[in-house]
Amino acid sequence: MSLDSSDTIKTLGLYWNSGEDKIIYKLAENTEKPKSQITKRTVLAEIARLFDSLGLLGPIIVYAKMMIQTLWKRQLTWDESIPQEAESVWLEFKDQLPLLNTLKFDRCTVAFYLTEIQLHGFADAGEKGYGACIYLRTTDKCGNHHVALVGSKSRVAPVQTVTLPRLELCAALLLSEFYAAVVLSLQYLKFSRTVFWSDSTISLHWIQTSPHILKTFVLNRVAQIQELTQPHEWKHVPTHDNPADFSSRGQLPKDFLINNIWQHGPHWLSQDDGFWPEMSIATFFFHRFQ
Repeated sequence: MSLDSSDTIKTLGLYWNSGEDKIIYKLAENTEKPKSQITKRTVLAEIARLFDSLGLLGPIIVYAKMMIQTLWKRQLTWDESIPQEAESVWLEFKDQLPLLNTLKFDRCTVAFYLTEIQLHGFADAGEKGYGACIYLRTTDKCGNHHVALVGSKSRVAPVQTVTLPRLELCAALLLSEFYAAVVLSLQYLKFSRTVFWSDSTISLHWIQTSPHILKTFVLNRVAQIQELTQPHEWKHVPTHDNPADFSSRGQLPKDFLINNIWQHGPHWLSQDDGFWPEMSIATFFFHRFQ
């Protein structure tokens, strides 16, 4: 036990500053002498130092995963020097890693004297990966809304080519599964409302459809999504307001530090629901094909 409020406590790779009640990261410097050549082994060893159990660094982690996948696609041996282009990308990423030591996340994700709790999940996919993130939106007794990131999950896209709509559906399934895990972990909280957001109108249309009329790939995933969530809980969000977009394409630490949407979601989520984006799937297809 430490009686110094400025001390930090470490658990599961995370550091908690009890004085500020913030979750912080301390990336230890690599004291090993830099090797003359950069190999797949050295890259993986360095990335393995990034332990992010809650997914608070989702965009950075998926960026690292994409670099690893690129090296695997090149079929390099463990101790073979990586190509010059990949080395430049890696060195830029590595040089920015110390910036993570300046990051701070609120440990407490709910407002004081709260009167309502909502859960909002976002899903998105890109050509290289897909991801999901979840936020708690709590309302205090004065009617102010507070939004905080709970965590995120991300995956790199399969090596085999998969169409973007199908990847978007995979992102929706990832969000559904992550939601089930979060609800289990936060079972002491009672959510008055749950909303899932996606910028893929095709995926949203599939989720509203009876699975038996869909093709096998889509059928299996839609069935799982409908088992974990309710179709009416899914809504459309513009791409530029979707924080999961960062989990699908990744970010360098320097860009992540100035990411204003990641920790607290889109600005309208902190406002009354009358300011939320509203577009039904039927409306989209009506305007799309006029």
